[in-house]
Amino acid sequence: MNAVKNNPYRTLGLFGNSTEKELQKQIATIKRFAEVGKIKVFDYDFPFFGEVVRSTEMVQEAASKIEQAKNKVHYALFWFLNSGHIDEAALNNLKEGHIEKATEIWEKTLKDSTVTAKNFAAISNLSTLQLGIVTYNGSFDPEKFAASIELKGKLIMSDACDSFIKTVIGEGISINRETILKEFADEVMQIIKPYLLKPAEKTGLIDGVMGNGIGLYRWENGDLYFGEWIDGKRTGFGTYLWGSGHSFTGHFNLGELHGEGVYLYPNGVKNIGEWASGKYQVNQNYNSDEIQRKIKDRFVELKKQSGIPFNSITIVQFINSFRSFPNEIKQYVKSKFTEKPISSIEAKIETCKENRDINPSDAAKFGEELFSKTKSDLTLLKNVSGEGDVQFQMISNKVAQEILQCSIDFFNIHNKEGLFDPFDDSLKIAKYAKSLNPTGQVKNRVEEALETLEEMRYRDAHEIIGFFKQILGVFNEIAKENLSTGALLSGRRKVLNEEKIMEIARPLLDDRIVEKIAKSGKDNLIKDFYDSIKMMPLICFGQNSDFFNKKIAAFISYLPITNSVKFNFEKSKLENEIDSLQKELTNTKNKKMYSSEIQTLETQMSSIKEWQMFRSRETRESQIAVQQQKINSLVTKGETEKKKEISRIEEQLVIKRRELKSLTEQNN
Repeated sequence: MNAVKNNPYRTLGLFGNSTEKELQKQIATIKRFAEVGKIKVFDYDFPFFGEVVRSTEMVQEAASKIEQAKNKVHYALFWFLNSGHIDEAALNNLKEGHIEKATEIWEKTLKDSTVTAKNFAAISNLSTLQLGIVTYNGSFDPEKFAASIELKGKLIMSDACDSFIKTVIGEGISINRETILKEFADEVMQIIKPYLLKPAEKTGLIDGVMGNGIGLYRWENGDLYFGEWIDGKRTGFGTYLWGSGHSFTGHFNLGELHGEGVYLYPNGVKNIGEWASGKYQVNQNYNSDEIQRKIKDRFVELKKQSGIPFNSITIVQFINSFRSFPNEIKQYVKSKFTEKPISSIEAKIETCKENRDINPSDAAKFGEELFSKTKSDLTLLKNVSGEGDVQFQMISNKVAQEILQCSIDFFNIHNKEGLFDPFDDSLKIAKYAKSLNPTGQVKNRVEEALETLEEMRYRDAHEIIGFFKQILGVFNEIAKENLSTGALLSGRRKVLNEEKIMEIARPLLDDRIVEKIAKSGKDNLIKDFYDSIKMMPLICFGQNSDFFNKKIAAFISYLPITNSVKFNFEKSKLENEIDSLQKELTNTKNKKMYSSEIQTLETQMSSIKEWQMFRSRETRESQIAVQQQKINSLVTKGETEKKKEISRIEEQLVIKRRELKSLTEQNN
């Protein structure tokens, strides 16, 4: 019921501060007209609020509604008082249909919206007029609605409220102010029902078109846009309502605020002016009244042009309209919208738990259903209460906890049975839980579960990497020993027992596992695998070497060419090769070529230089010269080969660096 249009004082042709004597007189007058088949019309029926129904039953019902003092005050808040010449002047203008003139008269009594014993009736009347107009004439205005509620809140919370009560019911009767506030809030909720945007049961295009034309579109997060579209983009004039309570009415370009408009914050503050690419243009001289008038007229025109009955206020906007009321009342109003979704969510959690206990094999399905079926209610609660609200966090955590348990139970039972791999489904469900942004212990548990699942999913990959890293470690130790002793590496390969390596490597390097690693999308895992296997062809001979080369080639072929993983892999590979070449270059530059052979010749030189019996001086010097020539020749040879090796490595470095640069440029 609309408490303005169907107000019992209006039905009886009375003002809210009429006396009991006037009430009885009006009832008698209406009955006399009814007895001769006529309907009495009063001067202050205000037809712009709609038709007044004055049947005998309606009159009797109206009279019964205002028998009690408490009810008289309640309904007087939704109708007009006549308490002096100012009110009388405004009411006479209303009687003639001059709404703007009446509004102007009452607005003059406002001084910074302060309610006093002198202007309380004017403020109440102005609020009633605004509330009645915006909820009846088919052009609902959320801003004017909020303004009317704010005025009523200031009236009820002011010291002048006692004067209001005395004017309506006289002296000597006390009424609890909290009762007045709650009953007022309940009545307003009934008035607003036809205009209130319900939770987003349907998303996407609600009405109209969104290609090229005018359409109404709703997102899963509760945001809503009504306005013009070009090529599927918000371009032209429209209004955007955020689920969080913000709103903008004005011009858009490619989805961004662009042009003149009015941005309304939840606390009632407004930015009026121009936007460019989504940014408000400050420090401009705007004619705010003119811009607001143009925006309002254009919005009315848009609705007529589209034929879409868009007269709406979001739940958050409605709750915020009670900002002038005590926090207890705002919480009371909020609870009217949160109790039902919370109860619904808790019931769905319990159903999911029961189904999971009975049939854990289908736990992933139950978890996905819970996530899907609670999404709308959780979005509503988040918008209404805010993400940081304790109550919202608690219920969101409960949903996340149950979804996570579905993931865990599903994984455990199928991993144990071993009939199929449950990792992907379990991970998907666990990620649903994470997407709810749980807090505290639930957040830690979700993160631990995801980390564990990721590790278990690739445990066979880590086993492969660990095995080959161990082999490479042994190989490197042998290589170091060979370098220090000068022994040939090929002579020591058999220490690695190639047969044993191949016995383990073949089942480990199954194509399915290699493909899983390549397509994992995990750069570190891919890099570790490549680094651990790339040296194996050098360690194992013949067909064994071919085996590893084929596995490396297969591994690379599994990488999606267009995937960033491919780039990261190739980049990592080139960087590793450059790093190895750089180390090789440094070692080569510091390396003394033919050191053991030169050392042997120098040892021989020491013997030649020693005194020998029956050897002439000339012979000794000749032998020394020949030996020194051998040493010099070997040193020269070593230096020549060293230069060639350095040149070869440097050329390879140049090539690899070019490849890395080219790869990076292509990716950019």
